[in-house]
Amino acid sequence: MAANGLKFEEEPIDETKDEKDAREARNKDMYESVELLLKSELTDYTKRAVLAKSKMASLSGIVIGQCTDTLQEQIRAEDEYETNSSNYDSIWLIKTLKKVISGVTAQSKDIILYFMR
Repeated sequence: MAANGLKFEEEPIDETKDEKDAREARNKDMYESVELLLKSELTDYTKRAVLAKSKMASLSGIVIGQCTDTLQEQIRAEDEYETNSSNYDSIWLIKTLKKVISGVTAQSKDIILYFMR
């Protein structure tokens, strides 16, 4: 909180009861403000994460939808297909398409895969 310029007031040594009550009220108000701000940021982040996942799912659907049935079968035959398709990993999908289209499969030699990166 110090990075935001917010700092709780520390308890001075010679503080009266009225001063203590006022300080605790200010600290409580500041704490509640920070708590509301964090909740708001968390809500915004959650909305952006859901939107990003939705967009990635759409992109994966569009890319795989443009492939022929044979190409789709070759993509589904890849070892990592289940993991990456459930995560809507479009980058993996495009890289895999590049490999499959160029004739490189999971059974190809490592040297060929090295040059495809």
